Amino acid sequence: MDEEKLKKQVDALEQKLAQYETDGAIAGFYALNRIVNQQIKVLNSTNLASAIDEDPKESKRYDRTKAIWEGMAKMIADLNSLKAEFKITGDQDKDIKRIPFIESVATKRD
Repeated sequence: MDEEKLKKQVDALEQKLAQYETDGAIAGFYALNRIVNQQIKVLNSTNLASAIDEDPKESKRYDRTKAIWEGMAKMIADLNSLKAEFKITGDQDKDIKRIPFIESVATKRD
C-alpha cells in the first residue's frame, strides 16, 4: 500500500473514531443553539409591517416568520434545560469531547 492510500485510510479512520468520541447530546445542543441564533437573525431583519402588507397570495413570509417566533420560547427553554442538564460550559470543543467516564474515575497504574 503506498503512502498516499495509507494516509487516506488513516484520515477516514480518524473521522470515524471522532464520531464515537463526540457526545451526541451535547453536539445536538450546539446545533440547536446555532439554529436558534439563525432564527433570531431572521426575526431581527424582518420588517413586520411590510410582511403584513404583502399580498398573501404572493408571499408566505409573514406566516413563516410567525412560525419562527411562536416556537422560539420553547426552543430557548429547551436549550437552557439541556445546558443545565449536561453542564455545558460554552466551550464547544471542550464540551463535545468529554473524557469518557471510565477514564475520569480510573486510577492510573504504572
